[in-house]
Amino acid sequence: MADIFISYAREDLPKARLLAEAMIADGLSVWWDHDLLGGDQFREQITETIAAAKMVIVIWSENSVRSPFVKDEASRANERGVLLPVAIGDVEPPVGFGELQTIRFKRWAETTAEWETLVRTVHARLIGAGGKGSKPVKLNSTRRELSFMNRNIDVFLLILFAQSLSAFLIFQPLHFLKDLPPDTVPGFVVVTSIILAGIHTSGLIARRVGLLMRLVTFGVGAVAGYLSYLFSGAIRPHIVALGENSAVFESGAGISLFNALIFFIYVIVSGAIVLMSDR
Repeated sequence: MADIFISYAREDLPKARLLAEAMIADGLSVWWDHDLLGGDQFREQITETIAAAKMVIVIWSENSVRSPFVKDEASRANERGVLLPVAIGDVEPPVGFGELQTIRFKRWAETTAEWETLVRTVHARLIGAGGKGSKPVKLNSTRRELSFMNRNIDVFLLILFAQSLSAFLIFQPLHFLKDLPPDTVPGFVVVTSIILAGIHTSGLIARRVGLLMRLVTFGVGAVAGYLSYLFSGAIRPHIVALGENSAVFESGAGISLFNALIFFIYVIVSGAIVLMSDR
C-alpha cells in the first residue's frame, strides 16, 4: 500500500495530479484514484488504502467541501490521526475539521512558499510514522528539478520565447549605433541576456529548483539572447525597407511598426505565462 493517500473532488483533478506527481518525484509512495474503476470495487479499495495509509492529504476547495465522499474519506483519516488538510483560497473546512491546522494556499502552484511548507510537513510526518520520508530526502534533488521542468515544459518554452522577444527589442538599437566599440558588444549582450533570464524565470522557479537548473536556465537564456542579437542584425535591412518602400509611411516607420508588433506579441506571451503558472 502507498504511504500517502490524496483525497479530492473530481473537479480538482488537475490540482491533485500536480500534487501526486510532485510527491512521486520526491520518491514518495502516493495513491490517488485516477486509475480505479467505478462501483463497489472502487469504494472498497479506497477504504482499504485509507486504513493502511500513513498520511491522508485532503484538498479542501469549493468543490470538495460539498462532496460527501471527500468528507467521509477525511473523517476516516482524522479518526486515525493521519489527516493533513490543505485549503485553496478562502474556503472554510467542513464542520468537524475546523480545529485542525490547515495549510492554506492563495494559489495552487509549486512556486509558492505554502507548497514548500506542505512538502516539508509531509516528510516530517512520514519520519514520525516510519514511512519513506524516514530516509534522507534532498528536496531539491536533480530528479525533482527535472520532473518539475518536464511538467512545466510549455511554460519554460514560453518564457524562453518571451525572453527572446525582449532581447530583440533591447539589442536592435545596437545595430543602428555608429562608432560602437566592437569589443564591448558581446559582453553587453551576454550580461543583459543573463539578467533577462533571471527576470523572466524568477517568478516561476526561484523557490523550486537548485543551482544546477538555474545555471542551465541562465545558460540557455544567454544563448537565446545572443541569437536574438544576431537575428535583429540580420533582418535590419528588411525592417528598414518596410517603411522606405512604402508611399504611405514616413522614413523609419518600418522599424517602429515592427517593434510595436514584437512588443504586442511579448505582452500576449507574458500574459499566457502568468495564466499557465497559476494552473
